Amino acid sequence: MRVAAVPVGQLAREMLERIRRNMEQNEREEKPEASNAQGARREGNVNEARIVGRLADKAGVKNYGETDDKFRAQFTVAVERPGRGKPFHDYIVVTAWRALAHQAAVLGKGDVVEVEGRLRTWQGEKGWGWGIEADMLTVIERKAAAREEASAAA
Repeated sequence: MRVAAVPVGQLAREMLERIRRNMEQNEREEKPEASNAQGARREGNVNEARIVGRLADKAGVKNYGETDDKFRAQFTVAVERPGRGKPFHDYIVVTAWRALAHQAAVLGKGDVVEVEGRLRTWQGEKGWGWGIEADMLTVIERKAAAREEASAAA
């Protein structure tokens, strides 16, 4: 079997020519999906977070205003991640405001929730912390309610 020797310079020129043609072709074709995604990134919609986990404790609710529209609920969600042999849990602080705070107030330890929102950082007495400021809260399973109903029936 005989192999033809091709000069490296010639191969490089051919590859560069193919790349240039592909780039020109891509520029001619319109890609609305890509431009929409890039536009969303430019508007600042990149900071999105979504977690699913169990509440580590009951939500703490406070009113920060004279009227009833400035309620804040803060709770911790335990999110399971795989480990060697047994799963580990990450504990994530979630803050919910107004109507979401009212919704979180009835939840108890062990309830499974899905939280969508954005990451926030803060500096406190113990240093820097981070958590999620909720935009959406979905209750997947109410463990606490099931226990309360069972104890009330007994």
